[in-house]
Amino acid sequence: MNKFEGKDVTLNYDPLADAMYIKRKNIEAEYDHTIEVDNIYLDMGVTKTGGKIITGVEIIDASEIFGVTKFDLSNIIGTSGLIEVYKETVKINIILEVLKRNKPFEKSINAKALNEYGLSNESFNIQATSASA
Repeated sequence: MNKFEGKDVTLNYDPLADAMYIKRKNIEAEYDHTIEVDNIYLDMGVTKTGGKIITGVEIIDASEIFGVTKFDLSNIIGTSGLIEVYKETVKINIILEVLKRNKPFEKSINAKALNEYGLSNESFNIQATSASA
């Protein structure tokens, strides 16, 4: 499993399951449920004040979603992106930088859905680099 650390997130990629996990750090929320937005699964939590926030992201069949091979995803250099929650919409943008033929190569995914879940307005950056880099 490849692990990446950032100030606000930890990213793990499991090539056997072809699954990517992005977990937010430094937030206090109790897991509540998971929702699906364009084949991207968002783990939802409830804060002590009752606010609903995103605590993590899971991407199943990540190689298919990003349009790269599992080998490519085993050579991630870093990741960046932004998840924005508004009163009416949820927007997800994730960019991966992989090493392909010894050159950096970017692949991204974008998803948008209606905020039918009563999520609190928020945005957070996804920024992480390889823990072995």
